[in-house]
Amino acid sequence: MTSFVKAIRSDQALFLDKYPNANHLLNVIARRSRRTKCNLNMLEVGECFVSFRSVGLTEQQYRTAKKQLQKWNLVEFKKGRRVTDKGTVAFLIDSSVYDINVDEGNGRVTEEQRKSNGRVTTNKECKKEKNEISNTDKKKTKADPVPYQKIADTYNEKLPTYQQVLKLNDNRKKNIKKFWNDDPRHQTIEFYENYFSDIPNKPFLDGRVQPTNGHRRFKADFDWLINPVNFTKVLEGNYDEL
Repeated sequence: MTSFVKAIRSDQALFLDKYPNANHLLNVIARRSRRTKCNLNMLEVGECFVSFRSVGLTEQQYRTAKKQLQKWNLVEFKKGRRVTDKGTVAFLIDSSVYDINVDEGNGRVTEEQRKSNGRVTTNKECKKEKNEISNTDKKKTKADPVPYQKIADTYNEKLPTYQQVLKLNDNRKKNIKKFWNDDPRHQTIEFYENYFSDIPNKPFLDGRVQPTNGHRRFKADFDWLINPVNFTKVLEGNYDEL
């Protein structure tokens, strides 16, 4: 006689989508599980025999899937009851993913009990998974797009005789972010390559010429060049105001 197994649309089922080996093993167990007790092989209602070869998984995949299903209180596993039994006895203890349509008259567990067994733990796992995904999405959303280190590396590369940048602190990042967001044209590494490459061509910035405003000669460094006020002056060529 043909029987059927119902696949349930549940949070537990959605959760298992991320664990294909565990989901596959649970599916096999659900289809093989006894609806009534069998005295010939000593299997109770909800039990079946499984082994890694019989379910098409490697031994390691099989062991991992077993541990996951047991951890989530979906299945219990135990060794065969007799020496002649091959494989492991799996007992389906939860029907929130697959309902095997148990014959309650011969079953040792009622359908209501099967629905409730293990559900708390599995729901916790589902909530944990959702929280992890949510937190990951938030981190991605809040990710800072400014390539701080790349800009610092560009400075070091283009101005090797200037004081080198060894570490980016909060103040440096703040200044970089300000002029990065100030203009869409500032939002490419090529822009900073050109900016730093042109500094040696500006005599007021490398100590060769004294500023006309009477200030002493100086050699610009990274902090001076990324200061938003100085940055604008350099771009506009206002050397008298340096």
